[in-house]
Amino acid sequence: MEPYKYQFYYSRSSIFADLVLGAFVLFIGAGLCFWLKSWVGIVCVLGGGVMVWRVMLRRLASGPQLKIGQQGVWTVSTGALRWAEAMVKLKHESTHQGMSAAYVVLLKRKKQSQELARFRVDELDVDPRSLPFYIKEFVRP
Repeated sequence: MEPYKYQFYYSRSSIFADLVLGAFVLFIGAGLCFWLKSWVGIVCVLGGGVMVWRVMLRRLASGPQLKIGQQGVWTVSTGALRWAEAMVKLKHESTHQGMSAAYVVLLKRKKQSQELARFRVDELDVDPRSLPFYIKEFVRP
């Protein structure tokens, strides 16, 4: 029997959307730098470059990024952790601009303030509405 029933990869559509947005910001920044000689262009070039760099890192990450199963939870950064050692929570955070994002957060069970790994839900190939059910399937009260 497979120790991890659910495996989540980076979403291809999220990678593509971020690549298009990053390339657009990079292009606009280059235009502002060369044609208008604006310092805002440098900021756009740097921001777009960082976005494209993050996209490339996600694109090169082969294999699942998060696994959940009877044995516990696994991530690339933490390796395998039993449910007695770790817990998975969904968090919704808002920025000062009113934007919100949902995160899958892996916490140390004994020190719940110690974060072991974090993923934006929209970066994973999972339906955000079904993710809580996947997690609850293996977590014992």
